[in-house]
Amino acid sequence: MNYDESKLSPYAGLTYNFTPEYIGYMSYTSIFRPQTGIEETSKQALKPVEGESYEAGFKSSWLDNKLTGTLAVFRTDQNNYPLRSSDGNPLNRTVQTSDLRSQGVEVGLSGQLTDNINMAFGYTQFSLKDLKNGGAARTYNPNQTINLLATYTVPALPKLKVGAGFQWQDNIKLYDSNLNSTITQDDYALINLMASYEVNKHVSLQVNGNNITDKKYLNSFPDGQAFYGEPANYTMSVKFKY
Repeated sequence: MNYDESKLSPYAGLTYNFTPEYIGYMSYTSIFRPQTGIEETSKQALKPVEGESYEAGFKSSWLDNKLTGTLAVFRTDQNNYPLRSSDGNPLNRTVQTSDLRSQGVEVGLSGQLTDNINMAFGYTQFSLKDLKNGGAARTYNPNQTINLLATYTVPALPKLKVGAGFQWQDNIKLYDSNLNSTITQDDYALINLMASYEVNKHVSLQVNGNNITDKKYLNSFPDGQAFYGEPANYTMSVKFKY
């Protein structure tokens, strides 16, 4: 079966400095992605996935560029998308090739708060909708996530650094047709700790504790499989550099 189609995919972007500290931006791009599959009912080659993607946001910096922040909103529409078994509940479908819309918000803040404190914070809100069949697609991906990492250099012992990390996501689920059941995972949070010490300019030590509350959770279960995340674990490393 032969298939021949071509298309120009434009892209445009715009940035604007509102002040020396605040920059706004907008971008647009078109989507054109050929496919090699066959449509089940018509037995014809699948049409290319086509669509559009938009993003707009702000970027800023403070404290002499030691601290930066970002805010972005985005939306992507894709047409002629062949649905997989994990793209929502197959029992609720009226068509197997649909139009998808993903959209969301991202907020970020990172940098040096004080001479001794560094941090990185990120929040994402994301949704993916099946516009023809209705409902959400890829429900095994979280709609909301939060990531926070902070480190502190001890003033009385500047070679010692301690840190903590926090990760959170909301609930996820997936209907499995083989089991005729829905696999679910409630929202959960993970806490990680670390400490490092610079012995000299060549040698440093670091200790990490991951998932210190020993939270039991599923972090992936598409395609009829489920995998648990790592339980509480601890590592120690020695780094050499010359």
